[in-house]
Amino acid sequence: MKYELWGLVLVVIGALVAAGTAGIDTGNIGLSLDDIFAYAFGTGRMLVALMLVAAGLQYIVKRKALPFTRNWLMGAVVFELLLSLWHVIFTNPGEEFVRAPAAVFLEPYRQLFCAVGSAVSEPFWLLSSSSSVRL
Repeated sequence: MKYELWGLVLVVIGALVAAGTAGIDTGNIGLSLDDIFAYAFGTGRMLVALMLVAAGLQYIVKRKALPFTRNWLMGAVVFELLLSLWHVIFTNPGEEFVRAPAAVFLEPYRQLFCAVGSAVSEPFWLLSSSSSVRL
């Protein structure tokens, strides 16, 4: 029963983010989730939302936990770095944070390291801040 509940939660979060990205009015919760995903994944948030829906459906159908291995973690890190590279190439300086609440805290960081330095070093900063997690 717990896998079905986790699967349902993942499907709902993924659906709300996908609908918010597509421009459908999802209310305050959907707007907040879309803002969080826009900050974390930028233009790749639709792909992440669809992956959440697929993971949720797998939880519901197979009724067992998804295997999170080191290969999965490295794939996630590479995906985030590729999104950062996309951000560096195609985003104009000053347009990085449209509605993200964390923009207030990260704007001085961007000014300190410039646009390229902040986009490249931010994933490493996030990973180093969560170094207490054991693999």
